[in-house]
Amino acid sequence: MSGAPSVSTHTINVGPQSQFYLLWSIDESDDNVDTSGVNGSGAIVQSEAAGRITETSTLLNIALAPFALPNNTSFGSFAIGYEANQMTVGSGFTRLASPGMGRFSDRAMFLQYKPASDTSVDMNTFSIVDIWTGIALEIKAR
Repeated sequence: MSGAPSVSTHTINVGPQSQFYLLWSIDESDDNVDTSGVNGSGAIVQSEAAGRITETSTLLNIALAPFALPNNTSFGSFAIGYEANQMTVGSGFTRLASPGMGRFSDRAMFLQYKPASDTSVDMNTFSIVDIWTGIALEIKAR
């Protein structure tokens, strides 16, 4: 890791698993993030993943444990399988990106960030979604 943005090659390896869909996004943070460890691994304090095949709510939420430090920040990434263009950020979050699947217009990813400690990483949809999955991170401040 360097103190400035750099050009490099990235590899996503799913091992022996077959993948029908694969969404990814690479997001760069400001200089207030811990960059220790291998390739900045010290930045991730905790992570939680969740998902559902059927959902009965328009609020999608992933809960994190209490934060290690009050100045750490929250990040969330959600992928949904229905009404993909109708997502809004969770309370206090900022939308980073929402890359789609190209020809699969019914699949999309939604990324958001909150420069504060929030153990409830959530997002909203305008209608009930049939499939969703997500990951929430606590990012360690420098």
